[in-house]
Amino acid sequence: MIVATQFRRSSFVAITVVVALLVIFVPLFVKDYRADPLQSFIMPNLPAQPSPELLPMVSSHHRMHGMHSMQSLLNFPLPPAKAWVIELPDFKNPADAKALVLSLQLKGFKAYSRQFNSLTQVLTRVFVGPEIKPEQMKLVAERLNTEMHLDTKVVPFDPLLIQ
Repeated sequence: MIVATQFRRSSFVAITVVVALLVIFVPLFVKDYRADPLQSFIMPNLPAQPSPELLPMVSSHHRMHGMHSMQSLLNFPLPPAKAWVIELPDFKNPADAKALVLSLQLKGFKAYSRQFNSLTQVLTRVFVGPEIKPEQMKLVAERLNTEMHLDTKVVPFDPLLIQ
């Protein structure tokens, strides 16, 4: 009786091992495991190295002592903007943005709009300007806020901005 029980246990263990090996190795031989070209990707090109005149200068004292801090790199002064615009709220409906641009132009403001893609939809943003002096744009922004109750934000003007 003891011999029969040990035989059953050893045969059960052997069957379990064989089934486990079949589960592991049979799919390797049945399915084609070559790389799917739709799931593979090509590494993008590395960005161009920044030119030396755009990098912040680090003194030799800092280089010797290893005092590179991210804060000093983040405080690197950017060139001042050449012009400024007032950014008004975004519109889902381009007709509403166009109506606002027309009403601003009738009141003497230099207004225009641009469409851009948000995460879920295409929006239209209205701008007023540009002007060279940011102080002048802040005064215009206050005027728009008091007269037309528009939320305004003075931002640097980028004529090449494509969003």
